[in-house]
Order: sequence, then C-alpha cells, then structure tokens
Amino acid sequence: MAIQRDVGVHQLLSVPESNSEPIILKSFPWIKVTRNDFDESFNKRDPKGPLFDFVLEQIVITSDSYGLIVNRFYKLEPNRESQPKAWCIRPLCLAEPRVEGETKSKPKWANWLDKKQEWGSSVLYVAFGSQAKISKEQFRKISKGLEESKVNFLLVVRKNKQFNFVNEIEKRVRERGMIVRERVDRREILVHASVKVFLSHCG
Repeated sequence: MAIQRDVGVHQLLSVPESNSEPIILKSFPWIKVTRNDFDESFNKRDPKGPLFDFVLEQIVITSDSYGLIVNRFYKLEPNRESQPKAWCIRPLCLAEPRVEGETKSKPKWANWLDKKQEWGSSVLYVAFGSQAKISKEQFRKISKGLEESKVNFLLVVRKNKQFNFVNEIEKRVRERGMIVRERVDRREILVHASVKVFLSHCG
C-alpha cells in the first residue's frame, strides 16, 4: 500500500522511457521497481481505461474517509505516512480453528505431511493461489527447480491442461514430492510441523 501510494503521489511511472527501466522510490530509496511490475492498466506513461478509472475513483473516495483498517502489523512498515490514517490490526485469519476431538478423514496430502514428520523430514510448500498469473514457461521452470533441488515439496497446481507436464515430474520424484490438484486447507498446511518454507507469489 505504501509503495503504491509513493508511486502514485510522485507520478513515478511517467518518468522512465522503457517499461524495464528501474524506478527509485522517493520514500523507499532502497527499493527499485519498473513499469513491468504493475498491471497493464497502470504501467503506461499515460494510464487510462475502465480499470484505471475505477481505481482512481476508489482512491478519491478513500481519501475522504476517516481511515483504513489494514490486515497487517505496524512493525512491518513503521513510521510510514498514510493518508487517510491506517490502523494496523495485525494479520487476521478468518478460518475457524479445528475443534479438539473433531474427527474427519484426512486428505491424502495431510497423511503425506504426517509421514514426513514421522521421518523427521522438512517440507517446502509451494502454492500461488487462484489470482496470480503464472505462465506455462514460468511454472515449468519452477517445477524443474523443485525436481532438481532434492528437497521434499508439496506443490499445489491448478486444474489446467497446460500444466499437465507435472505428471511426469510427479512420477520421477516419487515419495519426495506431492502434487495436489484440488483445493487445500492452506492454514492447516502452514501450521504443520513438517512445513518449514512457504513459496508463493509476492502481493
């Protein structure tokens, strides 16, 4: 939020000649971005379009409000100006906690994680959610990296025919990796004792 505001207030996207030219943020001089880091409606020198108009309208409405309630914590971005005021109410998780004594059949991936815990093995959890756009080439490189890394991994894949190549990877890595093609309980995975690293998209 602070980075987007800095870029917008100082109109930094209109400065570079090319989409790949680094842009130094005014309030965060140690951070560099490019126009390529922003969605298509906003990465032009003169942005326009329905989505841009919609977001601009929301910015105007927000600026007239008393403040924002933000799902984050203050120490992550201390001493950053926010207009209107932002109240950080720490990370919230709306998922209901499991009730003690509750019994239900475990999915296959949960049993696999339990087995890794019994063996004293750590697991890398890889998931990019349902909104981040991952190209076939990007996913192929990520999958190849997982295969060659020799680490245990749990990879969540969308049901998409262009990602069918992971079937062969799954056969080659065998018990070292599990590829899941349905919805999972992300919270349950993240709190599992065997999961030590989470790889996801940024933002």
